Amino acid sequence: LGVEELKMHDIYVPLVDIPKKTIPFEEAINIMEKALAPLGKEYTEQAVSGAKSGWIDVYENEGKRSGAYSFGSYDSYPYILLNYSDTLKDVFTLVHEMGHSMHSYYTRKTQPFTYGSHSIFTAEVASTVNESLLMQYLIDNEADLQMKKYLINYHIEEFRTTLFRQT
Repeated sequence: LGVEELKMHDIYVPLVDIPKKTIPFEEAINIMEKALAPLGKEYTEQAVSGAKSGWIDVYENEGKRSGAYSFGSYDSYPYILLNYSDTLKDVFTLVHEMGHSMHSYYTRKTQPFTYGSHSIFTAEVASTVNESLLMQYLIDNEADLQMKKYLINYHIEEFRTTLFRQT
């Protein structure tokens, strides 16, 4: 960064420029399916099916809340609210929120309501595992050195914010 001493605010400056890349939602679903393959065919088929069958309110709309989250009731599908805008960060958000939704899906499928509750910490395990699998997939399959540098920097940043800020 060209400074002699790093200050706390310096850690928010990206070390690598963000490459311009447009990723349409359908492509994001394909990336998600490949990245989450280590979790098994049943998991990926259900995640893709959910993404394509109405679990997700994908795009920003007038009056729609900002951000992204997964929600639902015990007798509904785990719905996801996104504000997808074709960026790599949006792919990570999709995969993260799908981790929450798949956690909810399997909980509701296998546990009675009485045992269906979980802590926020537990909920974040499913979503961050999904993100880690996505990152590994992207790094393993990226040929462009600049993009690979960006991904590694992004991974370090996400690790720092998840581990230190969220906990």
